Amino acid sequence: MKKVLLWIGGVLVAVPVVLIIGAVLYVRITVWTTHVSAMHRLYAADPKELLAACRIVMTNYPSYRPDPNWGKKDNIPDPTDPKMPEVIRKLQPRGVIVRTVESIGYDDVEIVLGRDAIITALPEGKIPEGRSFNGKKILEGLYYFECKGGG
Repeated sequence: MKKVLLWIGGVLVAVPVVLIIGAVLYVRITVWTTHVSAMHRLYAADPKELLAACRIVMTNYPSYRPDPNWGKKDNIPDPTDPKMPEVIRKLQPRGVIVRTVESIGYDDVEIVLGRDAIITALPEGKIPEGRSFNGKKILEGLYYFECKGGG
């Protein structure tokens, strides 16, 4: 009887531990595969075409429907809008954000690819300055960066 109770107690302790470890691994693997998939779509895109499309969005963002996933803000167009340039739609971004950088005096476009991967496109002739910017240059005016720590 004592062995049966010990065995049942061991199972009652082991099963939740295994389930928790499994859940953590599932989440980590899912986040990783989502990130890898987003990077694959980015590498498949033509950078010049992507930059041109971002600049179109930068100037025409009020003409796109607002993204319902981001509170329907005017400066966050829906990336699934049929009017959105195809190269951006193919990236399947979580969001497309048109930001006004008032301290510098221009708009830029941020394409949120995953939990921590962002593409930033700048207007022609502008360089990233006046703010903390640690992006990797894809080409002049188009940068990639990752927000470390789940940002």
